[in-house]
Amino acid sequence: MSTGPASFTAVVLRHRQIAQHIYEMWLSPHPAMVAARPGQFVHIAVSDTHDPLLRRPISICQVNSTGEWSIVYRQQGRGTNLLTKMTPGMQISILGPLGNGYTWPTTPNGTALLVGGGVGVPPLLFLAQRLKETGWEVKIALGFLNKESTILVDEFCSLGLHVSLATQDGSLGQPGLVLDLLTNTDAVAVYSCGPLPMLQAVADWCQEKKLPCQVSLEARMACGVGACLGCVCQVQHPNNPTPSQERVCREGPVFNAEVVFAHAK
Repeated sequence: MSTGPASFTAVVLRHRQIAQHIYEMWLSPHPAMVAARPGQFVHIAVSDTHDPLLRRPISICQVNSTGEWSIVYRQQGRGTNLLTKMTPGMQISILGPLGNGYTWPTTPNGTALLVGGGVGVPPLLFLAQRLKETGWEVKIALGFLNKESTILVDEFCSLGLHVSLATQDGSLGQPGLVLDLLTNTDAVAVYSCGPLPMLQAVADWCQEKKLPCQVSLEARMACGVGACLGCVCQVQHPNNPTPSQERVCREGPVFNAEVVFAHAK
């Protein structure tokens, strides 16, 4: 389950562009972030005024041994454009950590396969760190549009992990989609984050292989704490014949793949 969110101010420590339209920001330690789980997110005020009014939800990418933590985000609108202007020493209003993250047995029982695409990759780095710390074997499969859009590959490798890489234009790694990297596997569980069509394909592959799969969904959010009901998605729990609506910010963003994609069958 998620930890209780906190409202706090963080100081920008480092901020840099790491790929085409992609930025990495490291922020100062806070006690709330020590208990953050992979897959959780923070809600960030991109301005010190009420314009824009809404915060931006961004997944937690890393929490290091000193308590410093990072986010990785894509510059794609007015809010994230303002975020790119933040420089070291500036303060940012944070609400978090929020939502439910990935779960895994604390006693390792095999290999975990992490499948990521595009800006869905960052929370999987945090997950890989935690899985390694609890003794899991971890394999990584990442997909990007091209070489210029690849992110965090070196960071996964620095954990001692083997990374399989695919780019759609063939400019780096295997040509094709990340799904083309998924063949026979010794994994006992799959964790994924990326574009919805990719998640659907990963879920289908896991169902065929009879592998449990957890996926992290992205949705437009207003409050980020479950009050406004602006980010609901339809889910189908196995023992309930009637689909229900659950909040990505509260019950998610991480769900078992079978409940998210059951209605698509």
